[in-house]
Amino acid sequence: MGLALGTRALQQAFLTEAPTEKPRPGFPADAITKLDNYIDAHVAEAIRAKDLARQVSLSADHFARRFKISTDFGPKQYVLKRKVEKVRELLESEKYNVSQAAEQVGFHDLSHLNRCFRKFYGRSPKTFLKRVLPTDSYQ
Repeated sequence: MGLALGTRALQQAFLTEAPTEKPRPGFPADAITKLDNYIDAHVAEAIRAKDLARQVSLSADHFARRFKISTDFGPKQYVLKRKVEKVRELLESEKYNVSQAAEQVGFHDLSHLNRCFRKFYGRSPKTFLKRVLPTDSYQ
């Protein structure tokens, strides 16, 4: 009996898989959806990390760490990304030119919008319009 217990203990010690890494504590998908909805509703405003943290009842620092794990973006970059996505949607709707779309989303400086748009899409909003939309539909 002692030999059987010893053998079993050795088998468990050497045959078990290496301990798996604990999952990193990010946010569940519904929390990200809630944050996306908040950003979309306040897209023209200055949205700070503490505003987002308040939506999920966390401190700004703790929120920022967990948010980066969940999205691979810091809160500020993520909000900027969402704003640029909104500009793209407005441009694709063909109802807005670049200046109007920028104003709707809260970009008060077109050069800042151009830099951000290039960062996420690899081209300026004007070039995006030229490639995506017929020439007579943009100004």
